[in-house]
Amino acid sequence: MVVPSSKLQDLIEEIRGAKTQAQEREVIQKECAHIRASFRDGDPLHRHRQLAKLLYVHMLGYPAHFGQMECLKLIASPRFTDKRVGYLGAMLLLDERQDAHLLITNSIKNDLSQGIQAVQGLALCTLSTVGSAEMCRDLATEVEKLLLQPGPYVRKKAVLTAVHIIRKVPELSNIFLPPCAQLLHERHHGGAPAGADPLDSGDDGILHRAQYIWIKGLAVSLWLVAISRTLWIAQDCTGHPKTSLGSGGCLKIRNPVW
Repeated sequence: MVVPSSKLQDLIEEIRGAKTQAQEREVIQKECAHIRASFRDGDPLHRHRQLAKLLYVHMLGYPAHFGQMECLKLIASPRFTDKRVGYLGAMLLLDERQDAHLLITNSIKNDLSQGIQAVQGLALCTLSTVGSAEMCRDLATEVEKLLLQPGPYVRKKAVLTAVHIIRKVPELSNIFLPPCAQLLHERHHGGAPAGADPLDSGDDGILHRAQYIWIKGLAVSLWLVAISRTLWIAQDCTGHPKTSLGSGGCLKIRNPVW
């Protein structure tokens, strides 16, 4: 028998209406019992609603580990409403210390190969948040392909994911540097600063060894200044008017050693 599902807003109002902490715990324990029963009955229609309520309970500091496998089921679902909550749950309930996070590798790989930008963005955000070294090795090729996608939305998320991969697996930096160098000539606001992130990701071996740290900082800083100036004077800068560019590119400079 499927347990009737209440909405997240109803749960929030009920918890906020509790007069004491004991009443709050009673409300949460009762709702968690309903959520467990719904998961056990395998209700696919309301699974994302139940997990959303469980994530709210988790943010209040209560245990929510029993929702980990439901995150995997929602991520594997073809519906975007399911994937959105599933990926959010994975970022909150999973980490690289748990073996369960490796089970979403294939789902992330499939979503990165899709042409739907919203789904690709969710997969990239999750990989950059909970991706372990093993996951990064398996998915590095897919992330590299997205670095030069036509849409800036996916490109910027792919760059930030590349930074995470480089920090986890420094030997993979060589496959990301060429496309990121091309992004430094990007005319879309945000593309060039994002492309500089892997070049300044904190791994001093990416460009030079430790004795050349100051050279790297100087080169990246001057490069960003030049690119920002190009964006400022360009007549065909897309996405934002000139007056909105400001010092956005210069804000990426992290106090280089002169």
